[in-house]
Formats: sequence, structure tokens, C-alpha cells
Amino acid sequence: GIVIDNYGNTLSINTSQGEIYKTVPTGGYHTGPLPYGLVLNDTTGVISGTPIIEGRVLKTYPVTAYNGENSIINNISLKVTSTEASLTDMKISTGTLTPAFHPDTLNYTALSPNSGSSLAITPTTADVSAAVTVNGTTVKTNEATTAVPLSIGDNSFSVVVTASAGNTKTYTLNVVQVGPPIISYTGPQTYTSGVPISPLVPAHRFVEPPAYKAQTLFATGNTNATGLATNSRGGIYIARGVSGLTRYDAAGSWLGVFGIETNPGGVAVDNQDNIYVTYPNAHRVIKYSPAGNYISDIGSGYSQPYSVAVDAKQNVYVADITLKQVLKTPARTDSTYAVYTGTANYPAFIAADATGNIYMDLGNALYKLPAAGGEPVLIKSVSTGQISGIAVDASDDLYITDRVNKTIQKMPAGRPNDAFVLATTSDAAYGAAVDTKGNVFTANNLNGWIHKITPNGGYYSSLLPPGLRLNDTTGVISGTPKTGFPEKNYEISAYGTQGRGNAQNRQSLQGSVFWMAPEVVKQTGHSSKADIWSVG
Repeated sequence: GIVIDNYGNTLSINTSQGEIYKTVPTGGYHTGPLPYGLVLNDTTGVISGTPIIEGRVLKTYPVTAYNGENSIINNISLKVTSTEASLTDMKISTGTLTPAFHPDTLNYTALSPNSGSSLAITPTTADVSAAVTVNGTTVKTNEATTAVPLSIGDNSFSVVVTASAGNTKTYTLNVVQVGPPIISYTGPQTYTSGVPISPLVPAHRFVEPPAYKAQTLFATGNTNATGLATNSRGGIYIARGVSGLTRYDAAGSWLGVFGIETNPGGVAVDNQDNIYVTYPNAHRVIKYSPAGNYISDIGSGYSQPYSVAVDAKQNVYVADITLKQVLKTPARTDSTYAVYTGTANYPAFIAADATGNIYMDLGNALYKLPAAGGEPVLIKSVSTGQISGIAVDASDDLYITDRVNKTIQKMPAGRPNDAFVLATTSDAAYGAAVDTKGNVFTANNLNGWIHKITPNGGYYSSLLPPGLRLNDTTGVISGTPKTGFPEKNYEISAYGTQGRGNAQNRQSLQGSVFWMAPEVVKQTGHSSKADIWSVG
């Protein structure tokens, strides 16, 4: 065989005689292997080409030049640097990179849902000779940084890769640490009745879409419960057919029983926290003050008043299951008249929104009786079930208890096909109520349990002025005010989650939302279809 050494000498072997022969060059340039991609011209001594593999460290390469019997060696020091400043991967200890990592994508975000989290970053360079810093601190390739505690809100990280050639590439990462929901509205606002308002949009952060946690036990010992209602402070009233009206505070502490009659059938609370109670056996509907003191009887001519509802104008509606009617007593009047009369099917459970639309069960279906009058409008059939409670919130979302299907559902306003189950109940489930913070309540008629379902997403409010509506997904208040209303504060509650199983945090807003009527409006009478008003 023949080999050439780094000095250009040719070595050959005679295997039969065991001799090695050396042939020494008498001209030209010779050297050993240069970095890949570089070549030596043996005539001119010129080194040229394109290096394709990094030398990474400085190395000496001897070049020998010949002239007859003479030669000279010159040592050349060469180092091939890399311009590769990319990462092949970047892992984080908390959350998920968005978008997924790619070497050519430079900007990323991530969400950390758990409070008290810290973050470590593990960068991996494409070239092991490249240097990496994270927020100015050097880190080795494919090794995690020291975990850094995250602050609520934005946390910025800069990952700088410096190639051995000196060029750099910077990757940025913004990690959002979820905190308690934050909302605010501009105000106070003054609106004019009959004029559509510019949507009132909140500034917000960390608010999740509407969602609910599993139901919890709120109270016990309330057998024969048939109706529920809540006040602005989160207190709850329970109509039970075996005693007076029972009340609890927002924490679930029992506050006693009150009322001048017993065996109530239904209960409702107006926007001033006055309480309206039906007494089927006594044929009465009675209004009580927030303290539980008798104020007055509401209307007359009842046979068996069962459930009751009140709108934002304090008009009172009663479902009378013997008369098979829904009866209305306008605010500040003694006049009672039917706004709906049933035949084979008649309502037992009703609810009213701020505008005065009535929601009622007819047979195995949910209907809406428009405030402007007219025939009931089918919202949704529950042909396999039986409605046993209805409630409505400030967003006009409906809450429906179904004692046959053993569920309580939420039906987003105007979207009956998007109804979803909040919780499973029992075949003794009765009543539905929702408070100003979005908590939903239902009762078990037999074992006396009151269950509470708490939100962990969305926006909730007390009833807004008639004509205005809160979007429970965006928090936007919109609509057209219907009539004059004095200045009043409305509390908006927003919910978000801070991780799987963590308790929700709520940010409440006290913001004034009110408007002024341009003229004095008073009621002068009514017809079977609508109230009659005059201006002056």
C-alpha cells in the first residue's frame, strides 16, 4: 500500500521483502487534513474553500514547501467558527408554549394558572459551542435555569443565543401568571330613556368564560321547599309548605322564620330587597320589607297563588294554579288582572326579567310571555321532563330545575339550544334562584337540602335598570333604557380560575349606572294586552 504523510512524503511497502520505501517531494506544497471544506493548492500554496464543519478550537496545521533538496515548514493556526445561533428546543417548567416551539419562531407566550408558581427554562442549542443567557444569566445548553418566582400578570424572559462567530439570536417569552379577576367600568353613567346606549365595555383581566364548580351543600332541614329567592346581599329565602318563610344569610347561617301567614308556596325579591310571598291556602300574596316586616297585601282575587315574580319596575306576577292564570298587579296599584289564562296546561312556576317578560312552564315546555303582550312564545320543549323551578339573572340567562330529568340547567339568553346542565339533582328538586354574584340555588323537597352552585367564570350582576343587559361572557352592558330610574350602584362580579381545583377569586365593582327620564310618565290604566301610560 501507499500512504502520504502530512509533509508530502510518499511511503510504500514491499510486502515480499518486508521493506518500506520513502519518496521525498522536490517541489510543491503539502499539509495534512485541513478543516472540512478547505483545500491546499499544491502548486501555489493557496488555501481556499468553504468550511462546513466547525473547528470550534484554534488548531495548528503545518504546511511544508519544497525546492529541490530543501524544504520549509510553516505552521498555520486555523479555527472555524459557527454562525449557528438557533435553539433546537426550549422547554418551560410551567404552562405550555404558544405557539409550539420552532427554531425560526422567536416570540412565545405561556399561561401559568396556579398562584405561587415559579418558572425554569431549558434551552438546547443547535451548536454546542454557542453560548446562552436567560435574562442575562449564562446557562448551559440542555440544562434548566434556576426557577424564578412568577409575579401576577406579565413575566418577561429573554433567551439570547450567541454563536461562536459572535452573531446572536434572541427568543422572547412572556409568561402570564393568572391572578384574581380584575374589572372596572367608567362611570358614573347618565343615560336617557328610549335612547340606545353605547355599549359599556369593562377593562378586565383574568376573567374566564362562564363556567361552574360542582354543587355544594348550603343548608339542611328544609323539607317541603317549593320556592327560593335571593336578596342583594346574597341571603336566601325558602318557601316551605310546612312553616313560615325561612331565611339564611350568604354564609348559610339560619336567620329564622317570619311571616304573618304559614305554608308559603313561592317567594320573590325585588331590586329594593322587598320580599313577596304567596300563601296558597290563605289566598294571599304579601309584601314584606327587607327586615321581614309586613308592608301590604299585593292584589286580590286569588284562589291558589303558587309562585310569584317581580320585575325591575316592581310589577308583581303570580301563577294561580286553581285559576290557571298568570295575574299581574302593577307597581303602586291595587289592580290585579290576568295576563295569561291557560286551559289544559297552566303555569305553576314563573320568573320575570328586568323588562317584564315572564317565563313560565306550560305542560312540559318553557314559554315566554312577552312584556308587550301577545301569546306565549315557546322557548324550549322538555317533553321528557317536568319543570319545577325557574330563575332569571341580569343577563336574561335562565336557570331551570327539572325534577324528572333530575337536573338544573342554565339556558343562555336567546340561545335555548345551548342550554347545559349545571348539576344533577334528584326527583325531589324544586325551585331555582340565582344571586347577584351568580351563585345558583336549588332545593330538595324531601330531604330538605339546599344546594349551591358557584361560578368559576363569567360576569354576574343584580338586575340592571329595565332595558339594559349584562353579557355574562364579555361583561359588556348594552341595551335601551325603558324608563326613568334614580341613580343607583350596581355590583358586577367576575370570576376566574387559578388552577385545577383552586377556589375562584372575585373582583367586585361598585359603579354607578343610571339615567334620567326626559319626561314624567305615569300609569293611567291597563288593557288585557298592555299597561296604558300617559306623559305629562
